[in-house]
Amino acid sequence: KKTKVAESHILKPQSIAIKAHLLGFTVHISALTIIHIAETFHLLSADGEFKERKESMYWGTYRPQAYFGVRVRDPHPLVAGLMWLVSEQNEPVMRHFCEDKHGLKLFGWTEHNGTDYGQQDLVEKDLVLQTSFVKSKVGSLGYGGDWSTPGLVSHYCGFKTSNSVNLSDLVQKNLTENMFGQVKLSDTAEDDSNVYVFQISTMSQFSTIDIAFISGIDEKTADMEDRTNTLTGSQLTTLLAEKHVAFDEKFRECFNLSEEIDAKTLDVGKAAIGNMLGSELYTSVPCRSKLPWGQLSDEGFHQMLIWRWDFRITLDIVGHWLDLMNVEGWIPHEKKFNDEESAENVSFLERAFARLEAWFQWLYTSQKGKKEGSFYWRGRDSTTDQELNPRTVASGMDDYPRASHPSDGEMHVDLRCWIYLAADCMKFITTFLQRKKTMHYDRDHKTYLDFGNHTEKVRLVIEFGRGIRVTDEEPELKKVPHVGYASLFPFMSKIIPPHSEILEQQLDLISSNELACSDYGLLSLAKTSSLYMTPNALMNQPPCWRGPIWMNMNYMILASLKHYSSVEGPYSATRQEIFINVVGEYDKTRYIWERYDQTKGTGEGGRNFTGWSALILLIMTEDYPRL
Repeated sequence: KKTKVAESHILKPQSIAIKAHLLGFTVHISALTIIHIAETFHLLSADGEFKERKESMYWGTYRPQAYFGVRVRDPHPLVAGLMWLVSEQNEPVMRHFCEDKHGLKLFGWTEHNGTDYGQQDLVEKDLVLQTSFVKSKVGSLGYGGDWSTPGLVSHYCGFKTSNSVNLSDLVQKNLTENMFGQVKLSDTAEDDSNVYVFQISTMSQFSTIDIAFISGIDEKTADMEDRTNTLTGSQLTTLLAEKHVAFDEKFRECFNLSEEIDAKTLDVGKAAIGNMLGSELYTSVPCRSKLPWGQLSDEGFHQMLIWRWDFRITLDIVGHWLDLMNVEGWIPHEKKFNDEESAENVSFLERAFARLEAWFQWLYTSQKGKKEGSFYWRGRDSTTDQELNPRTVASGMDDYPRASHPSDGEMHVDLRCWIYLAADCMKFITTFLQRKKTMHYDRDHKTYLDFGNHTEKVRLVIEFGRGIRVTDEEPELKKVPHVGYASLFPFMSKIIPPHSEILEQQLDLISSNELACSDYGLLSLAKTSSLYMTPNALMNQPPCWRGPIWMNMNYMILASLKHYSSVEGPYSATRQEIFINVVGEYDKTRYIWERYDQTKGTGEGGRNFTGWSALILLIMTEDYPRL
């Protein structure tokens, strides 16, 4: 099996330099069940057109769940990763996969160009690991090229295992301790091992280790020494420096950054785009420690950044969604291209259109409501009695308060706006959504509301050691009186006429400190809501969409404020508040967060959340979509 993998796609470029006290390097040669990609490139690999591009993306940091991991794009991949050993309560503990409970002071890509270069810092207590990643095709004879280790291996072990989930446990059990308190691997391997772990130890306070992978070996033409020298030592240092300069130049060019922007602010922007590009898994991932997999509901926000960096990566990612899930509908239409680039986009859309249309038709028909022109998110649990307000996971805003009692009579304003935008992209808006705009508008609240089987008189009580929902009055079909992000979707969708009285009311809502405005951005739920900052269940789940500030929604609101800029409003002040807070929190914690506290501005939820929170970079540069 090992031979078959090595011969089927003889492997690819990259060099890894690691600075640390103690570290281990693992190599897997197995078919892992991380993601199935049997038909990955159907949409992208036109004859000859994308072959070079496909090879350039063959090796990459496609293991966002690992603190450092690389793999090939193959259904049976060669995989490499990093572990290190720390002491907890005088016991050795392995670090391998990203977890918030490890409490690292810092981890994440500070720079990454999405293809052949990246720099990352990992800091735990007094241990500092700096991992660098670079690929080279110079002189390479193997598919994809080379990546870069002198003879530094001190100990090893081998296992036969079907996946990498339990690898840390296997390694830890294999360690033995000598009379000096030093731990080492056993220098043994099981028969037919498909995972090999190499331990490298150093007593030096500062060490640099270069690990080179050379592909396409042939006795007559291997040229091993020259190819290894290209990716180690001083030549590697020079190559990394060149890639760093190129990254800086492209970063300023892509995001049109002013020379006046200070270094702290630039660090936030680089971490946002670098960690997003370095965390690819055939899609972008929201958060390496919390959500290290693709999220369709997040992907459009991710591509607002990636599209500006390299539109071909976006085409690749969208192609994977369409190939694997058949449910991706994001269509870019705001960047200028030369003739060759335009031809690539047209070619992609011609191949993708049938699937995009099928997805839209599925979304439009499967989410229809009872009333003509209405829609509601499916999947709410009408039988649960453990939540005040059953979650709406499909919307992406899980615990945002909808109707208290789920039913097929609901109407969700945010979904209607999403479908409106999708229909606009698909050129079907006049056929599908030429309806009255007053379906969700409520004159008492002067904003848009959901509709459903609802009562405000619900509460949680503890019975048999768990929270049970009690309803004190019968629910009835009516508008749901909770004002928040969902209420602003018509504004975010830019479908309110500029001279409408409703537009003025939406601007009042955005600028009101009594409702949705704060010193750190716009709240997910108005302070006047009966469920403001109320936990949805008694299961140690803090409120998420019931007050805290989310970057993706603030980005969309700011985009609409700029769109309606002829109307005086809080646009500049709001942008500055969000921007200053996120930069301040990053400077203090070295992380971009999943969401932010609405009263103190502190980061909450997942750390290193460079999914849609990375939109701070576009807020920084005032770069908004024109829908």
